Amino acid sequence: MNITKTPEFLEWFKKESSKSRSQIESRLKLISVYSYLGDYKGLGGQLFELRWKNGRRVYFAMKEDGCLVLLGGYKNG
Repeated sequence: MNITKTPEFLEWFKKESSKSRSQIESRLKLISVYSYLGDYKGLGGQLFELRWKNGRRVYFAMKEDGCLVLLGGYKNG
């Protein structure tokens, strides 16, 4: 699956710790190679969130040609 990252996501991503970046990249690779999303929630229409136990969220939209990663954050702000 093709994954495209928005500038907003990349700006947030570069501020994350190296451990956090590694976890996010691993998850995105699973999606890219195996189309495996892991823990996620549909938010309506084509919008979804990837979820981690520590509250991290990565929001993405599904498109015909792949996945558009929109932005990241944490569930409490």
